Amino acid sequence: MKEFKGVNGDKVTVKNDGTILVQELWFLKKTFAISDITELGYKEYGLFYNGAVNITLGKAEPKPMKLEIAFGKQNRTAFRELYQLLCARTGLPVQVNF
Repeated sequence: MKEFKGVNGDKVTVKNDGTILVQELWFLKKTFAISDITELGYKEYGLFYNGAVNITLGKAEPKPMKLEIAFGKQNRTAFRELYQLLCARTGLPVQVNF
C-alpha cells in the first residue's frame, strides 16, 4: 500500500489488491479498481498554481467521473511517481517527459 498526500486534503492510496482510494477536499471519497481508469493526465506544479494528477473513470455512459488530485511543490516527486505507477498499472501511455 502506498499513500500520496496532496494539498487541501487531497489524498490517493494505492492498495496492493489493485484498488485505489481517492479523497478530494476532505469530503469526497471514492474507491475504485485500477482497471476502471480510462484516462490519466498530469499537470506540473508552477509558480502560480498547484500541479495535479487527473484521473477519468469509466466510459461516457452516461458521463465519466473526473477526479483532480492537487499537489504542491514539496509533493512534486511523489506525484510524478503516482502518475507513472498508474500509467504502468493501467497500460496507458505516459504523456509527460520528466
